[in-house]
Amino acid sequence: MSVSRDDRPYKGLESYQTQDADLFFGRELEAEQIIAKILSSRMTLLHAQSGAGKTSLLNALIIPTLECKGWIPVRAQPLDDPVLSICNATVQTILPPPEAEYQAVFNACEKLAVPQEAPISALLRQYDLLPHHDPRRRELLRPVKLRKSDSTISIEHAHFAPFFCRVLRSSIDEESFIEHLAAIAWDAKVEWPLLLTRGVIIKELLEILREDSVIHSYHKLFESLGTCGAGLATFFGNLITTYGARRHKFSLVLLLDQFEELFTRFVDPGPSISKVEGPSWRLRLQFFYELEKLYHARIQDMSTAGSVLPIRYIISMRDEYIAQLVDAIRAFEPQFNTYHLLLLTRDQAGAAIRKPAHIFGYRYSDNCYHKIINQLVKEEQFVEPTHLQLVCDKIWIRQGKNIARPDASTVGSQNTPEISIGVLDDLKGVPGILGSFLKEYLDGLDQVARFETLEMLEALVTKSRTRNIVDEKVLLYPPLRENSRRTDLLGELVKRSIVRIEGRLGGRFAEITHEFLIVPVLDEVRDFFASNPKHGRFQQAVNSLERYSQAEMRPLEAVLWLGEFQVLHEKQKHIAWDARSVEVMARSAIYRGFEDRNVLKYWLKLRHELQSMEVFDEKNILSEGRTKILSYAELEFVNKGREALKVTATQIELLLKSELQRARDDDRNDVAYWARRMSEHV
Repeated sequence: MSVSRDDRPYKGLESYQTQDADLFFGRELEAEQIIAKILSSRMTLLHAQSGAGKTSLLNALIIPTLECKGWIPVRAQPLDDPVLSICNATVQTILPPPEAEYQAVFNACEKLAVPQEAPISALLRQYDLLPHHDPRRRELLRPVKLRKSDSTISIEHAHFAPFFCRVLRSSIDEESFIEHLAAIAWDAKVEWPLLLTRGVIIKELLEILREDSVIHSYHKLFESLGTCGAGLATFFGNLITTYGARRHKFSLVLLLDQFEELFTRFVDPGPSISKVEGPSWRLRLQFFYELEKLYHARIQDMSTAGSVLPIRYIISMRDEYIAQLVDAIRAFEPQFNTYHLLLLTRDQAGAAIRKPAHIFGYRYSDNCYHKIINQLVKEEQFVEPTHLQLVCDKIWIRQGKNIARPDASTVGSQNTPEISIGVLDDLKGVPGILGSFLKEYLDGLDQVARFETLEMLEALVTKSRTRNIVDEKVLLYPPLRENSRRTDLLGELVKRSIVRIEGRLGGRFAEITHEFLIVPVLDEVRDFFASNPKHGRFQQAVNSLERYSQAEMRPLEAVLWLGEFQVLHEKQKHIAWDARSVEVMARSAIYRGFEDRNVLKYWLKLRHELQSMEVFDEKNILSEGRTKILSYAELEFVNKGREALKVTATQIELLLKSELQRARDDDRNDVAYWARRMSEHV
């Protein structure tokens, strides 16, 4: 669901990626200083305020430069499980499957119109001839997403970073590329040195990458790493003593980005809050335990036994959480480097504004440029990169793309087409651009669409006013809501770079693209519900309906208030009804004694229709990985055939928990039965 910006000079709210290095300017000095710290110490902490561009700097400058120096950088985020996330990111970066390499080479041949009979050097030359504004330069460097049927490993929704892409961007050479292929296809009978010596022919390379022996060898290597459940030290130890031992030089840099999430999402809310959403705080403790073990782990093979694993670490996070991180790191490493990344200076902001425009064949008039800088600058010296990107991207959309002439001979001269100050004034300057970004989109929606869009956006902001990462399914399939409409609305948020969705940890997760949007989102939510009280009442009524339909209450307990019933009846087409929610509506209609008999008749008829259609399946009820307590109706269905039911200890535990929560006075035998089954597995 991501949208390519390869044909635009600025990134808007998106972070720069490794493929965007050609368009990333202003941070060259900081990149040199940070790399010097990484190479001089095993542990480095990079911190900055929100919006300073830490992720963009890591992706567009730090990673390519480290690769040029012979290191293999791996960038990971905490996501919902920091340890698993690091393992997955390592596989996606260091061990992309042969199918991913094949796809990258094949795509380059197609896009650059190079015949497969040509040597790979011809393909590289053709890529180097592309002008910097050509979107193919970035498109061909993007990570490759494999179809599940094409992949030999089971990381769903994963994007792999082919080593061939690193050859294209000149951060590694052909020899290193072939050495990597030889390492992952160690057991395959391929004469890799001979292939390199006589010149790599594209067609021959593609055929090799499709060979069963190569794929089998890769799969054997992947399996040798073991699972992340064994711990980071074991996982990376296996990686280094297998794949690493086959490389002439193998040194890693783990770039742990956005790790403030350890302290914003992995938290214990305390005993006053009964329902906890999000990952467990125990995963944060586990991460630091695993990191300490990895940091002190030693190589086990005979030739280099006793040496620490060849890994450097850089943890990147926001300023306000650095003290908490430092305390955790000092527990096992009292000496480490730190680097405080400041906002852009005026000169750096000038490079970030003018140089991408120059590449695309236009420029800003002097008075327009100076007005942008003066309105962006804070404390007379600093500029936030995110604000700069939003402003310049808006100007590009308004006029830049219409006047750009990147192939014209006049580019760089006074005849280069320019953006006048009138364009900026029409947009009401920098304040007008920043203030209208989210509002412009929401104003174009009808009331129902705006309501559901704001409902999704509100879920992406935590109670502490930070970004929240939410499973896409939570947004698309909330109880009692129509998912097809929400799918379309979420897709529009992604297209407009308001929300980002990425495949992670076997699922797809959504987050707001930048902290800059948090305050506008909360403001829009507040203003909308203040001016549309009926929508607020509808939301409260849906929450009550969900609560009553999920809980097994006695008839008079699961009855809606009159106002709740009326608003739900009025907006019944906006709800995806199931048998239990209709049951609550029917009970409420009976209890409230509606004078309009058609209302009562409608809900009783719908109740009868849905209940006659409700069919349970024990495989679905007890599906692997389910943690949600079973409903009373589901428990009744399971108990009818429980003697013949094959269940695991985890499923028995779930059934017992459900019985303890749902049981009525006459259900004591069911509770006793599952308690006895549980004791048999303890």
